[in-house]
Amino acid sequence: MTSSALLKIDNGKSRFDVNKQLLRSTGRILVDKGPLILFGILLIYLAIYAPYFLEWQNLTTIFRHAVPLSILCFGLATVIVTGGDDIVVGGIDLSIPSAAVMAAAICSVMLTKFGAGMPTALSLAVLAALTVGVVNAFLVVIVGLTPLLATLSSSVAVVGITKLITAHRRINVNNAFINMVRDDDILGLP
Repeated sequence: MTSSALLKIDNGKSRFDVNKQLLRSTGRILVDKGPLILFGILLIYLAIYAPYFLEWQNLTTIFRHAVPLSILCFGLATVIVTGGDDIVVGGIDLSIPSAAVMAAAICSVMLTKFGAGMPTALSLAVLAALTVGVVNAFLVVIVGLTPLLATLSSSVAVVGITKLITAHRRINVNNAFINMVRDDDILGLP
């Protein structure tokens, strides 16, 4: 029996080809399902080794802290989905998080430093976030920049503006409405 005959499997493929095919399919599964598998392993590990991880109070705290990020992710996902699958030509807005932080900073400064009412502070915050969107639209539609470059550059500018507004410091807001949105359940949701 020759060496080439030893490498053949009954369907005519060599062991090398079969192993290569198995490695490719395993790689595809890990790429597609890897983060979910890793999350499941982490969840099982924490459930076993952290005694209070699965208690209702801890899960509620986790969900409370996930809400702001989920809202931002929903906005970004909407932009990506409606803009198409080519993120260079259209479909991604990198300025959403920085615009949201700037809006929160404006609202906080208006409430604490200037003593404005909640409607005024929220109106100015929304106006500032809309202005970021208008500037992005101008850069993309009129100037002709790609959305990725336009929103990345405006994001950097908005971060700088936010640092000017807050003077590089944390702003503590003690407002009943803000506390209610942050701490209470709304329609049974944390």
